[in-house]
Amino acid sequence: MLAGFALLFAAVLPAYADLFTVTAGKDIYGSDERVIVAGTLPEEGSGNVRVQITKDDRQCALHAVRPDPDRSFVSKPLNVANCGPGEYKVTAHYDGMTTSSSFVISASSQDSYSGDLRIRTITKSILMAQEAANGRVKEVVISGALLPEQAAQAQRKGVVEASLALQALQHGSAADARIHHLAALAQFRELMAALAPERLTMVARSEEQATTAATVVSDGSEKLAMLQSLYGRLADLSEKNDVRQDFGDIVALLSQAEELIGRGDAQGADRVLEDASVLLEQARAKLVAEAENSQAKRILASADKLEKRAEALLDNSDSSYAGEKINESLSLVKDARSDVANGDYASARENLSQAAKALNEAKKAIGK
Repeated sequence: MLAGFALLFAAVLPAYADLFTVTAGKDIYGSDERVIVAGTLPEEGSGNVRVQITKDDRQCALHAVRPDPDRSFVSKPLNVANCGPGEYKVTAHYDGMTTSSSFVISASSQDSYSGDLRIRTITKSILMAQEAANGRVKEVVISGALLPEQAAQAQRKGVVEASLALQALQHGSAADARIHHLAALAQFRELMAALAPERLTMVARSEEQATTAATVVSDGSEKLAMLQSLYGRLADLSEKNDVRQDFGDIVALLSQAEELIGRGDAQGADRVLEDASVLLEQARAKLVAEAENSQAKRILASADKLEKRAEALLDNSDSSYAGEKINESLSLVKDARSDVANGDYASARENLSQAAKALNEAKKAIGK
């Protein structure tokens, strides 16, 4: 099981190519949860990793971890309950180097092995890696250094792979997410290596040029990633709600934009992405309309059933109280139909719920 967690906690990148990171699996743990710590190691170094968890300078856990061949590591579940709720610091010691991060133990109880832990962990790793890579690009551009084409290309590919990984998670495909996750991390590693100080050529450039360079590198890829994510969500909702949507044109436009970004044609990619954005908005509006229509049909079907039950009871009722409750139910069903016509589905459901309660009381009074 721990080997599986090691893959989920794959590398989060620091400022330079020699990376050394440590992180807890979640930002917030419950009071009865055990903490799993993982991270990545520099290319140089040997020996075990010493993981230390402290709170207010008090040591709460200490564990030696043997690194995996891919220079990552993951601890066993560590019990820190003796230190109580609050903010904790986790530190990794390796071959004379240290790095740290923090997490929180809440006063309430949670289940760290809930079904979405894998998704949260992979998502956290992807977003942290992408944030670190983008931060390094920004540092280089602001410093006035020339951004190598190798680095720009690695960033574009990394952003796309990260987006595909998150999209796969939304569809519940952990296997596909892992493939794109590892591909994204490989691209971000290549980016960090290309931006190592010794490999950069310093040139004098104005702040306007630096800003333009950053925009050319990142804007197209970020917009592509956003639209790919939106497409994934819409495709998923379309399938779940059994709404037939033809996404062929959208997929073609996104693929074309990705190719243009890869060639460095930011303006061409932007025009294609604008067309994709229009089609995606049309698809989203159709899904919303279909969802509302489906909801209205379900509510009206429930109203029909309640109305038939009420009429059947009314024909067999010789109790004034039962008759009163049946008529009350019919009135509430009528109100629910009006709510549907006005688009107030929450009020319609509440009226139907009250109508069902009134019918149950009528049945008790009749003795059925």
